[in-house]
Amino acid sequence: MAVEFAPLFILFFGIFYATFSYGLAMLIQQALTYTAAEGARAAVKVEPAAYTSVTSYQTAARNVVRSQAEKDLAWMSDEIRAKVTSGITVTWNTSGTMEVKVAYTGYGQSPLMPVLTLPFIGDIPSLPDDLVGTATLRPN
Repeated sequence: MAVEFAPLFILFFGIFYATFSYGLAMLIQQALTYTAAEGARAAVKVEPAAYTSVTSYQTAARNVVRSQAEKDLAWMSDEIRAKVTSGITVTWNTSGTMEVKVAYTGYGQSPLMPVLTLPFIGDIPSLPDDLVGTATLRPN
């Protein structure tokens, strides 16, 4: 009886572990997307007419985005938050569209839950190297 249960245990444990490890990665991915969107919304409050140059306006908007992102990521541990806040980028294209990216770089190499290698199944979780949340905004 125990011998027959061993393969089933590996299968069920793999499903259980995958549920939690992928769920955690999805939680962080959603938090990054939310943070990018809230940062973009916060940048709307920066009035372009109050600045003498485009560069000074963009610097002020970047500072507002970063400040909002740090507030939104306050629930994360200091170690994780440091990795994520170093991955915040705000860029503008030629049409004036602002893109906010919040990235957790290196998540695939060091996920929050360790990678588990099961026989006949492989590595759990198999995740991308970086988790990235993006928001785009076209200010007036």
